[in-house]
Amino acid sequence: MSSTKSLLVKDQKLSKDKDIQYAGEPCCITATIRYDDRCVNGHNTFSVTGSIVAKRGKGVCYGCIHDEIIKYFPELEKYIKWHLVSSEMPLYYIENTLYHMSDKDSFGLRKGEPWIYNHYAQFKDAPIDLIISDGLNDYLQKLLATKSTNELALFFATVDIIKSEHPYGKKGGCIVRWKFSTQLDAMHFNDAPFESEEAGICFLRAARWSKGCIRLKHVPIIFSEGKVPNIEAARECAIWPEATAEQLQDKEALLARLPKLMRQFRHDVEELGFVF
Repeated sequence: MSSTKSLLVKDQKLSKDKDIQYAGEPCCITATIRYDDRCVNGHNTFSVTGSIVAKRGKGVCYGCIHDEIIKYFPELEKYIKWHLVSSEMPLYYIENTLYHMSDKDSFGLRKGEPWIYNHYAQFKDAPIDLIISDGLNDYLQKLLATKSTNELALFFATVDIIKSEHPYGKKGGCIVRWKFSTQLDAMHFNDAPFESEEAGICFLRAARWSKGCIRLKHVPIIFSEGKVPNIEAARECAIWPEATAEQLQDKEALLARLPKLMRQFRHDVEELGFVF
C-alpha cells in the first residue's frame, strides 16, 4: 500500500459544461471530476464521469463517457487514467492487472479445464449410478469424510426424508424442497438436496440397500474456454502504458512502482485544486 497520506473529504468536485450538437440535436455535455469519500468507504476516490442531456430535457447518455469527455474537454484527457484510483491505490491494482495478463477465466480455469460436473452416487453392487444434485453431492462428501461405512449404514437406516419449505419473494411465495431429517441447518432451499419426496425416498432406499457402501463419481460436462491475455487492459489497470508483458505479470514490480505512481496521482489531484 502507498504511504501517501490523504485527508478524508466528504464532497469535492469540479464540473464543466458545454453546449454541443449530439445525435443531430442540441445538447449540453457536463464533465464531473470528483475526489472524495462520497461512497462512504473510508477513503477518497477519484472519478471522471459525464452526462449529455438534450435541450428538450431528455437524457442521452450518462456515466463513464470518457471518449465524449476527451472530445469536448481535451484538457481533461490527462486525468482520465486516474478514474477509480483511491487514496491508497488503483482499484484492484494487482488483482485486475494479473487477471488481464492471465490465460485463466474468472473461475481460475484455463482452456479445456473442467468447469461444470454431473455428480453420481455409486452404490455397492448396483448396476447403475444415480445422478445427484450439487447440494446432495456436497452433503454426501461431508458424510463420507466423517463417517465409516458402518456409521453411514446406521445413519441411513434411521434418517427420514422430510419437507423443507422456504419463503420466496415478497408476495408470500414458497419453494418446497425435501431433505434429510438431520439437516436442521438447511436454512436455504439450495441446502435441501431433493426436488421431490420421491427423489429423496429413492435415494434413501438405495443407500439402505447398499448398507452405507457409497462412492461419488464426478463427470465433467462443460469445459472452460479460458481467455486470451489482454495486455492493453492490463496496462490500463496498472496505469503503465509502456509496460511489457513480463512487468505486468510481476507482482513485485507492480508494487515497487506504486509509491511513484501515487505521487504522480497526488500531483494531478492537487493540480485540479482538490485537497488530497
